[in-house]
Amino acid sequence: MTNQSDRVVERFAVWTRSPRGGALIATLLAVIILLPLWALALSWYQAATLSVELGQRSAFVFATGGLIVLVLLASLIYLLVNRQALLAQAVQQRTQDITRINHQLEEDIARRRQAEQSLHRWAHIFEHAEWGVAIGSADGRSLEMMNPAYARMHGYTVEELSGLPIASVFAPGTAAELNALIQAANETGHAVSESKHIHKNGTIFPVLVDLTAVKDENGQVLYRVANVQDISERKQVEGSLREREEQYRSIFEASLDGLFINSLDGRIVDVNPAGARMHGYTVEECRGLRSAQLVHPEQMEGLLEFIEAARAGRPFRNEGIDVRKDGSQFPIEVMGTQFLYRGEPHALALVRDITERVQVEQTLRERELQYRNVFESSLDGLFINDLTGRLVDFNPAAAHMHGYTVEEFRQVQPEQFVHPDSRPLFVAFMETIKAGREYRCRAVDVRKDGSTFHIEVVGTPFTLRGQPHAFAIVRDISAQVQAEAALREREEQYRNVFESNLDGLAINDLEGQLVEFNPAMAHMHGYTVEEFRQVQPAQFIHPDSRPLFAAFMETVKAGQEYRCRAVDVRKDGSLFHIEVIGTPFTLRGQPHAFAIVRDISAQVEAEWALREREEQYRSIFESVSDGLFIDSIEGQMIDFNPAVAHMHGYTMEEFRQIPPIQIIHPDSLPLFQEFVATVSAGDQYRCRAVDVRKDGSLFPVEVTGIPFVYRGQRHLLAVLHDITTQVEAEQLLEQRVTERTRELSTLLDVSRKMASTLEIEPLLGLILDALRVFVDYTSARINTLEGQVLCVRAARGLTRVDRQTGMEFSLKGRVAEEVLIHRRVLAIPDIFSPDDPWAITFRAEGSANIEAILTHVRSWMGVPLVAKGRVIGNLSLEHEQPGFYDDHRAGVVLALADQVAVALENARLFTEAQGKAVLEERQRFARDLHDSVTQSLYSLTLLAEAGRRLMEANDVHQAGQYLGDIGEIAQQSLKEMRLLVYQLRPLALEREGLIGALQARLDSVEKRAGIEARFLIEGGLSNLTFAQEEGLFRIAQEALNNALKHAAARSVSVRLRSEGDRVTLEVADDGRGLAARAVEAKGGLGLISMQERVTQLRGTLILDSVPGKGTRVAVEVPRSIPAAP
Repeated sequence: MTNQSDRVVERFAVWTRSPRGGALIATLLAVIILLPLWALALSWYQAATLSVELGQRSAFVFATGGLIVLVLLASLIYLLVNRQALLAQAVQQRTQDITRINHQLEEDIARRRQAEQSLHRWAHIFEHAEWGVAIGSADGRSLEMMNPAYARMHGYTVEELSGLPIASVFAPGTAAELNALIQAANETGHAVSESKHIHKNGTIFPVLVDLTAVKDENGQVLYRVANVQDISERKQVEGSLREREEQYRSIFEASLDGLFINSLDGRIVDVNPAGARMHGYTVEECRGLRSAQLVHPEQMEGLLEFIEAARAGRPFRNEGIDVRKDGSQFPIEVMGTQFLYRGEPHALALVRDITERVQVEQTLRERELQYRNVFESSLDGLFINDLTGRLVDFNPAAAHMHGYTVEEFRQVQPEQFVHPDSRPLFVAFMETIKAGREYRCRAVDVRKDGSTFHIEVVGTPFTLRGQPHAFAIVRDISAQVQAEAALREREEQYRNVFESNLDGLAINDLEGQLVEFNPAMAHMHGYTVEEFRQVQPAQFIHPDSRPLFAAFMETVKAGQEYRCRAVDVRKDGSLFHIEVIGTPFTLRGQPHAFAIVRDISAQVEAEWALREREEQYRSIFESVSDGLFIDSIEGQMIDFNPAVAHMHGYTMEEFRQIPPIQIIHPDSLPLFQEFVATVSAGDQYRCRAVDVRKDGSLFPVEVTGIPFVYRGQRHLLAVLHDITTQVEAEQLLEQRVTERTRELSTLLDVSRKMASTLEIEPLLGLILDALRVFVDYTSARINTLEGQVLCVRAARGLTRVDRQTGMEFSLKGRVAEEVLIHRRVLAIPDIFSPDDPWAITFRAEGSANIEAILTHVRSWMGVPLVAKGRVIGNLSLEHEQPGFYDDHRAGVVLALADQVAVALENARLFTEAQGKAVLEERQRFARDLHDSVTQSLYSLTLLAEAGRRLMEANDVHQAGQYLGDIGEIAQQSLKEMRLLVYQLRPLALEREGLIGALQARLDSVEKRAGIEARFLIEGGLSNLTFAQEEGLFRIAQEALNNALKHAAARSVSVRLRSEGDRVTLEVADDGRGLAARAVEAKGGLGLISMQERVTQLRGTLILDSVPGKGTRVAVEVPRSIPAAP
């Protein structure tokens, strides 16, 4: 309490010493002193007043004077007492003034420091700003100061740009914009405008200029400050934005779902065609309707919720029922959100007709049982786990994959079949599913027997009985893992492909730096591989193609393929054209760009040449004599050349006005429709038709149609050729072909008749008779050359005397030399002509009475007969008409002469062959008879003689054995005699073919010899040539002969089998068989001849023979024998 009193006293003392406290105390003292004085003065005043009232004038004067004295005294005391207070107040006022001035100084200093800091900050901003800042002179002509960004924006340094005219950075043609901008800034102090500036390299780019005019207190412009921003990207974005607006509008119009834009009071502001059509309205009818008019009355609450959600900015989704204009109802799904439309909030509703979906959901419920069957029958393991990881359900494949039965697997949990190394993956799988995302991984599982196997897991969130679960598809990928290991081994192979590829291959990182390339890339640019490692794209890409490289990088970064053509620079500075295909590429786990670069210089040169030729082709189109049409795929005429108009008798202007069907004859209209359909389908078309000229006359045309690209669209090109002359020529040709056909048929008939006989005399007469059918003659002879004499072998039109005493030519004469030595056809139009040298020679070289003999002959023709390069005679024709044998008739006779020569030669060879064959056959038969039957008969005589002697000696047993040997030898002799008799018969192969010949052989030889014979045929043998049939028959014959003569077989079988392009012949017997050495010792038993025939047939021969078990001969040959090399 004492301390508190002390503190009060101390505060009071401090207060009394302060100017205000002292003044207040002085005032209180003055009041205390003056109050009594004032009270005394008041009493005096009252007394003076009373004295006046009582008439005591002196007393009044005295009282009044005393009152005055008292007032003066009180005022003096007040002044003395208050002076101290006034002095204190004055001191206080001065103190306050000093304090205020000091505070103002401090504020000025703070403001100055702040200004300095602001100036430093603005200077920093000026120097380091990303936008350009420039200060121009007051007259607006030059740049006084600018920041580095401004200079860099224009490609200059600050020093280069300082002092330059302002107009030097503005693009040409923008002077008016610059003056207008400066004028606006001068008037309002600030102006903003878009303009175009020019880079130091000449590139023009758009900018946004914010210009501020800084003025003094008199309103005069001191300088101007311009903030300049490069808006190239913004302009590109604005262009893209405009394009996207069109796209979004197109999407709005083309959407299959209904799109409604509603005001927040529920009125339809806009709708797309699908939305209007869905409700049975047109777009115009739908605009302005209230949404409630389209909604079922029971769905009004949902409509109100949609409007409230749109007002609150919340998304909305619901299903309901809408009503069409005709009153029908249909289910819908609605998705809505708030939407800014023309600056005002609206409600955007996407309405989808879910009638089909509702039906599908009904069907879906019906198919749940089917899906369960799919779950059970899937080849992949299917697992359903709850969110704790516990196995809830699985399919049989999951159990079998792990080696369990289904009942056993129900007692198993994941930790029992998940490999310990893969359990962290299982934990990650569960966490990912809980987060609602799909999960994929590879892991290792354990089977019941402890073996491990690789699996691939795909997991997704799954709802089972209303609760979230994890669904996993597990596939055994053990084989795939092995394949991936093999794939890694192939990486080196791919590297080899990369290195050896003829195209340039380059890999760039996403900054554009060259990371890898193949040798072809370096060599293409004229570098060695080591030199190219030091090169970057900017060094070998032509400056004009660098924007393409930038576009390539941007496209690949976006994950898309890029294609372009560009120009590169070789080491020596030469340029060449390239084609680039770029794709995203992963290298060492990082995204890169992969480029295939192909040198297409030759292709570009060809394209340039092609463009030069386009004009040539147009000139050809205009000047070609054939008519050319270009039609649309609907058959409308698009273009034509002058020839087609003139062909139909029209001018070009007239032809443009008529439809194509006006120039086509009605009978040819189906061909025109067929032409349009065929060529529209991409195929060529050719036909003949009839067209109509302007004057109504008809003419034939040949039409060729092909698909044709015209101005980037598919068209039809028709080429019309007037074939009037050709048709007339064809008609004439058909007439001549008929005549030639008759001649050739006659010639063919002659050929057949010549081939039907090999007897010379009948053959030659047949030839001369047939010749007269198509080449007339008065007389004709066929002469053969025998030594130095021409012998008449056949003649027509001459008497026997004429043929014997007729004309003979010396082989040394010119006529004989021309025909027989020079082998030329000689035709003399008139043998009695006095001017023709050949006629004169003919008469001179003939016999003495030639003119008497040939009085009936005027024209003569001699044709050589040549066979195998050797002249064997001639054909001589005479006719009573001069000049009868022209070139055509000479050609026909020459063709027949070749056949005559061949027939004569064949007849001669046939005669010789018959003689040789008879001789050879006699020799062979004598040899076979001597080697077989003769020897056997001689053995029989010896055995018979020995038997007779044994009988005489009463050795019946030994005689019986000899008789048995005689029987066997006689039986064998009988078989060989039958074989010899069969071989003497005419060959059945030519008449009956291979099958008939083999059957005849078995019937006439083996079966008569008591041998069981079987003949089996498998497949068709109709395509075998005669050479093949003959070869196979001879081989079978040789094998059967061996079985008959040497094997003592009881049965034989012959099998012919046709399979694919191979034919197999197999001959088997059950005889004694032979070892290989025995075969060799017996000289092969005809194996050499069989092997030679098989070699000729390009086949293979197999011989299987086992002693005591028979022999099998198999031959396999191709159906068609290839030509010998």
